[in-house]
Order: sequence, then C-alpha cells, then structure tokens
Amino acid sequence: MTGNWEKISSMNHKRSEFSLTSLNGYLYAMGGFYRNVVEKYDPKRDEWQIILETNHREYSLTGTEHKGKIYTLYGFETGFKVYSPLDNTWNRLPSLPEKLFGKALVSINDKLWAIGTYRKNGGKNEFSCRIFEFDTNTEKWTLLPNI
Repeated sequence: MTGNWEKISSMNHKRSEFSLTSLNGYLYAMGGFYRNVVEKYDPKRDEWQIILETNHREYSLTGTEHKGKIYTLYGFETGFKVYSPLDNTWNRLPSLPEKLFGKALVSINDKLWAIGTYRKNGGKNEFSCRIFEFDTNTEKWTLLPNI
C-alpha cells in the first residue's frame, strides 16, 4: 500500500444512489438509479462481474455486511432485503416500521441498526432522529430511544 489513490476498473454500469458494501474481500455494488443488477468486484483481478439481475430497480440504498450476508434498506420507502452470496439470492425481510430519510444501516452488537430522520408530526420541515434495531434471529424491528 502506497498511501496514494489508485484507479481501478470501472463498473459495467454507471450508477448513482447505490450501495457499495465489502464482504469476504470483494466489493458489491447494488442498485442505483435505473439499475437492477448486482456487481461484484475482485480486487486481485481488478474486475467487476455482474452476478445477479433483480426484478426491481432500487435506489437510495444503504447497506452493510452482517454475519456473512449483505442487508440493504432501499428507496424512500421502508423496503428491507438481504443478499446471500452463498446461493446468490435476495430475500425480502420485514419492512421498517416507518420511513426514514438520509438513512444509514450498520451492524452493532450482533444486531442491525437503521438510523435516519423522520417527519415529526407530519410536519413539512420538522425532522427528528430515529434508530430502529433489527434482530436477524427473530426478524423483528424495535424502536430504540431517541437521541
């Protein structure tokens, strides 16, 4: 490692508002405006490969690795899915209980946290932070105390 930026191969498809997550030494690019493909980057070969096409074009994604799988929250809605690289499949999971804007998904203490803002009392410009915790064993969301 030289401490300098290096250019790598371009993805097969241009994207914006997609999720880029690392898992087992590879990068996975998922979704994005007008994209319904998952691409996997192999840094040893400097090569992107399309590994999966989906039925839905999902954008404004956030994703994270958790227990060998990639979890994603997508769109401006409440959709939630998991990608398994072992069998190269997506599965839908229980949706977030409410819409979050500017959201992030992180793996913390054996659980997943969805962090973002929501519209307070239906107000147009009144926002507050929300944190939901997802238990992958029970597949249930819990609202955590506000911060």
